[in-house]
Amino acid sequence: MSIIINMKKSLPVILCVLFVILANNCSRTKLDYKKSVLSGIVTFERNYSKSTFINKETVEQTFNNNDLDFWIIATDENNKEMEDFRINIRNAAKKLRDKYLIEVPVSDNKFYYHNFNETMSIYSNGNRKYAENAEEDITLFREIQANVLFNVYSIKYDGFIQSSLQKYMELIDRGYILAPIPSSEVLGPDWNINSNLRLNMRFDNLKKDDIFSSINKKNFYITFDKDVYIDFKINDYIYGDIIYGKNNLFEFYVEVKSPSLKIKSAEIITNNNEILFAYKDLDVKAFTKKGKFENGDSFRYYYLKIYFENGNTAFTAPIWLIKEKKLIINNILEKPILSFEKRNGVNISFNVENVSGENLSDAEVTVKGDGDYLYRENLSFKKWEKKKLSVDYYFDNTGDETINIQCRHNETLFNGQIKINKNKEIKKILFDGAHKNIFADDMNKIVERLNKNDYYARVEKSIEIADDYNELIKYDAVVVTAPNKVFDLIDQNMKLFISMNKYVYNGGTLILAGYNDKTTEAPIIFMNELLRVVYSPVRFRVDEKFALIPIGDDTNNFRDDSKIPVFNNIEKFDKDDSINSIYLKNPIEFVSLNGLPVNKLYNVKPLIVFSETTNVKGLISKNYSERSAGIVHNFGFGKVVVLSGINFTDYDLDNLDNKEWFIAMLKYVLKKG
Repeated sequence: MSIIINMKKSLPVILCVLFVILANNCSRTKLDYKKSVLSGIVTFERNYSKSTFINKETVEQTFNNNDLDFWIIATDENNKEMEDFRINIRNAAKKLRDKYLIEVPVSDNKFYYHNFNETMSIYSNGNRKYAENAEEDITLFREIQANVLFNVYSIKYDGFIQSSLQKYMELIDRGYILAPIPSSEVLGPDWNINSNLRLNMRFDNLKKDDIFSSINKKNFYITFDKDVYIDFKINDYIYGDIIYGKNNLFEFYVEVKSPSLKIKSAEIITNNNEILFAYKDLDVKAFTKKGKFENGDSFRYYYLKIYFENGNTAFTAPIWLIKEKKLIINNILEKPILSFEKRNGVNISFNVENVSGENLSDAEVTVKGDGDYLYRENLSFKKWEKKKLSVDYYFDNTGDETINIQCRHNETLFNGQIKINKNKEIKKILFDGAHKNIFADDMNKIVERLNKNDYYARVEKSIEIADDYNELIKYDAVVVTAPNKVFDLIDQNMKLFISMNKYVYNGGTLILAGYNDKTTEAPIIFMNELLRVVYSPVRFRVDEKFALIPIGDDTNNFRDDSKIPVFNNIEKFDKDDSINSIYLKNPIEFVSLNGLPVNKLYNVKPLIVFSETTNVKGLISKNYSERSAGIVHNFGFGKVVVLSGINFTDYDLDNLDNKEWFIAMLKYVLKKG
């Protein structure tokens, strides 16, 4: 079966977009449990050049090598340079035995298209005029007449998978009707796909009308493993369908079969990542579930997600339940409140969005916990308007609590919720940016990540605050990186040294990260003085000219060699962690004051240990395993962490296991005891 679907889209001018579906009519017994699901791929013309050679043989090779039922190729007829490529595709499709080819014009210049990013593709069977600027919360793609296929995963030819799944989830939470699809690069000479990521299409007969209907209705599911069969229904509607009506009671049916892999768990998920049903510890290759649920909301979606024993997942397009599109709640977030007077508090923020296309007045929005209302107000919304609301919630008790958020307009409802753990202790981290610290402006990623992982983190650039003991004691840890200039701050540093002594002794944690850079001005003075005032048994080592001594990594790579210094001998903070290697930028050696190996010192716990091949410039030693690139020790009631280099700046955090290691290290050194 070969089908060419001709569709159009427009920016300010009309672009003609051609979807070519090359469908293999050969039988596939592995997946074809009920002869209702075909498995295939989507590729884009932009993956190829005008000189790309493709013919009947290469098309057949692609089908056979990758065990495909169909192959969708999206081409742009406005790109004249690729005309020969499109002709070759059509000729190849015509020559395939037992195939047929159909061109169907779909849509017209009333369809307006705004590209969120390069990973979005469109097939439209509607004729409605759409607004051009979806990012300003107008109606683009929210209307059901348009069928939008959103590319949630892109497989590169080398096997790398780029994900846009988070963006997809944000959009469907905002009321957009989108179908998830993956795309693949398929290139010669091998024409192999370096992944088992597949788009699976549901239809009952091998007829062109069924294919068109399946595409138009978004009857898809995505798998990372071949031959997975999924049937997910609500009131006999399947994934991708839209259910209209005033019903409040629904029945669902789930059937999953996986010949190769065991299924570990499954979830039915609705708006704002709320789990409606969860089935854990399945450990089977096939299962069936039935059930009932109530829904009084005016607009909701539900999709099925499967988890397999190898860590892969599969998920369906949503099934939408629509009574009336008016107000929806999305982007529900919880953030700890940094309050040193009222420690137990969270800020709950959320969006209420008008998706009705008309002005709405007297819409009641409420936020309620186990007790009284936390927020209650009547609001008016312009058409397509989005309001961001938030409420601060303080509490003295412990335990879990569900916060319910509701918006009501006349008889239409939408409910959202978020669960908060009131036992959670928020650790506060201060990054010193007040002492000309190197990379003080490049801590954005680590601050953002910590704030999303039950920490409160910030960079302080006011020297009056950073040197003040009464300010420091508000934080569980203070991170200080080597400065790039210290001579003009020596007098001011005295206050910091005194404050840091009291801070650590009384229970705070100092994390001091060294750095060897030829452009810095005597950072050793600052760092070793900090180590002295917290009675550390180690100092950063210098040569006779007070130059810091760089160290190598496990393979003797130094900064001067322009190679990444990688360390693999890492202390396991948790027996189940999977941290294997980290990158330290420009590490420098620290040594003990009494001449003993650092790892043999009393009150010192190694965090990063040299391997037998690690080297130190200018030093001959045979037992490198007694040396460290990171340690922790106690002082008074607090702790001191000494790192030989830096691995948590914006430039380094995404290298290797750096971000996982830094957060695991924080959790380890900040735990009580």
